[in-house]
Amino acid sequence: MKTVISRKTAVFIFIFACFFLSEAHAQVGINTTSPTETLHVNGNVRIDGALMPGNQAGGVDKILVSKGTSAPPSWGPGFLNTSQITSIGKYFVGPFNIANATYLTIDVADTNVTTSSTIYVTYPNLPSGPAYGYSFTTFAEAQTGNIRFHIINDTGGNLMNLQFSYVALY
Repeated sequence: MKTVISRKTAVFIFIFACFFLSEAHAQVGINTTSPTETLHVNGNVRIDGALMPGNQAGGVDKILVSKGTSAPPSWGPGFLNTSQITSIGKYFVGPFNIANATYLTIDVADTNVTTSSTIYVTYPNLPSGPAYGYSFTTFAEAQTGNIRFHIINDTGGNLMNLQFSYVALY
């Protein structure tokens, strides 16, 4: 015996199944059969309206900042003087060692750098201890397509496995 259901009933069952499954799993995949998040898109995403994390649209030149795992991002501070900045890059260099009473140069190729670029250097793993002041210095010399970092260690000790990061304003 063959059971026949009406189109209206079939549509109702389909809608109910979609609703039930979406409530049970609460994950939707686009171009993926196994989504791992509430919305999982495998491919490019185009947004024609505002990106609104936490229902906040942000402002002109604002930076979207991560707040860590399981927390929504938020709009952070904006760039100042944006008409003067054509590009920004952040890079890491190292690790390297520098003995006491040593002058060291490190060249880093960066095709975007010009002689008018501004370079800011920071050491995330400089050992704790006395304030190094003028005993440990770094000067970044912007060249066309290259940055030469001049490093002087007069701290009284050898520094091992140093790394630095730099931000370049092109």
